[in-house]
Amino acid sequence: MAAKRTLSVDALTRAKEPVITAISSAMSDAGITKSELARRMRTSRSLVNRLLDPATDTSLPTLVAAAAAVGKQLRLDLVEPARRRSP
Repeated sequence: MAAKRTLSVDALTRAKEPVITAISSAMSDAGITKSELARRMRTSRSLVNRLLDPATDTSLPTLVAAAAAVGKQLRLDLVEPARRRSP
């Protein structure tokens, strides 16, 4: 049986940051407050606060719902990992 591989908190945060930035930007462009986003998502304002915090673990369905609530669609891409540069 293969060992379960988990991502570091830093890797998850880096992966989530562009999505949060895009959601925040779409909110700002459309004049959507956190309270309004919560209403559109049929959730609480505290969940929206956690959603917009890159250090907080957020499920993919929640990110999809947030994107839809600001009139966007979440798209995921599978890419080659960034290569580390030698010193």
